[in-house]
Amino acid sequence: MANDTNVVIELAQAIDVVRARGALRTMMVASLQIQPDDPLVIDTLLATSELMSNALEHTSGHCTVRAHLSSSRHVVRVEVTDTDPLTGLHPQMPGPEQHHGRGLAIVEAIASRWGTERSAAGKTVWFEIERPASTALDR
Repeated sequence: MANDTNVVIELAQAIDVVRARGALRTMMVASLQIQPDDPLVIDTLLATSELMSNALEHTSGHCTVRAHLSSSRHVVRVEVTDTDPLTGLHPQMPGPEQHHGRGLAIVEAIASRWGTERSAAGKTVWFEIERPASTALDR
């Protein structure tokens, strides 16, 4: 798959979420030859931010982000690995007065698929966003 790109971003603190979003945006625009305001870029960055924020807030403060960009399959897959082994995650809908707790519901709404897996480090939460072939990434 000559048109596929992989990127790995190490995060250790919340400020790294901003840097990681920038790196992922740059990689997507260059690799997939799409505009920064393309809905695929916006949705991927939003879902990635939610998973990174959860990992940094609810674990030891370190996570790894892996992104696989496939123009041949018209799909973006992002994996966020953190140090917490808990994999039974479920989207929640907190009350209107609560400021946190919507991240997985947002990921579930945006992603074509998402899930969790145990990893050597703890757990990996992943999602895929797939485009129909009619709006192919390899324009």
